[in-house]
Amino acid sequence: MTQRELEEVELPKADQVKEDDKENTAGSVRTNVNIFHTHTNTGFTCPTHSRGDVCRDMTHWAIAIQSREYTLENLTPELKELADLNLEDADPKAPGAKPLSKREVMIRADKNAPYGYIQKVIEACAAVGIYKIAVGAARPEAG
Repeated sequence: MTQRELEEVELPKADQVKEDDKENTAGSVRTNVNIFHTHTNTGFTCPTHSRGDVCRDMTHWAIAIQSREYTLENLTPELKELADLNLEDADPKAPGAKPLSKREVMIRADKNAPYGYIQKVIEACAAVGIYKIAVGAARPEAG
């Protein structure tokens, strides 16, 4: 059995896209955080999204890590648990500084996802000491 790591999202297009390294930085582990419209995984129908328009109803969007869904409220404890698995040594030149996490987070947000969701995920990462954060994008098709 395998866990599905990547939810179905249509990534935004970007002219400058860095190819995804399959190898993570030495000593780090990457976690994918997916932000997607709930109609992609359930029988729920959103007339706005079904027409191809941008749905701005925040209750229609979900966050998932390894196929487990989270709300903005319960995402931080999960990220904290993941961050604590990969802590770096605290900087000896900064007394009292808390250790940061080597964990990398790739935010894969649907191109129509409200930016507020993306911003909240970034804030949750920062709150638990995760600072290696990337946002996924797709290269435009040639032509």
